[in-house]
Amino acid sequence: MDLIVRLGREHGTTVLIAAHARSVAAGCRRALHMRDGRVVSDDGQA
Repeated sequence: MDLIVRLGREHGTTVLIAAHARSVAAGCRRALHMRDGRVVSDDGQA
């Protein structure tokens, strides 16, 4: 996870990670939660 985040920062790109584990989301600056293909909450800022 640290490598993915570091590469995103170094290259100035957005990294999208799809995961079911809340522990993965906890390490992200922003987390979108989806249900049935729709965003149901947005934790964080763009």
